[in-house]
Amino acid sequence: MPLWLGAGKLVLASQSESRHAILAAAGIPHEVEPAHLDEREIEERAGVNDAARVAALLAREKALAISGRRPGTLVLGADQTLAVGTRSLSKPRDRAAAREQLMHLRGRTHELHSAIAVARDDLIMFEHRDVARLTMRDFSDAFLEKYLDAAAAA
Repeated sequence: MPLWLGAGKLVLASQSESRHAILAAAGIPHEVEPAHLDEREIEERAGVNDAARVAALLAREKALAISGRRPGTLVLGADQTLAVGTRSLSKPRDRAAAREQLMHLRGRTHELHSAIAVARDDLIMFEHRDVARLTMRDFSDAFLEKYLDAAAAA
């Protein structure tokens, strides 16, 4: 019995391989159409800096951006943000930034805020957000360098 009962495919407004894999594994037929938004500009324009609200805002904006180009189609936007206390962390731009972020996370509990939004015809039909609290182990500097080497090779 198919999980997806919709007449058409869902459109995933993301280029995330993980999100694509989750939908595929769930048996949900979908197309991928990344929104290609300037996420930092959207955050600044909205004046939002709380990690949970940023994730929700970006999920909505991604869904709405594609929904406007795909009449009658359900569009799924999703985003995740990471925060340690009041400090939000973005994707590191290079190895040095990744090292700095991982050192900041080492031995600390952080929050991963996830949000989704489903839009059709420029209207948000459904939204959800959740948070996972994770504690990173207190790893050695040698482990950190091996991890960064492995990530660079992938």
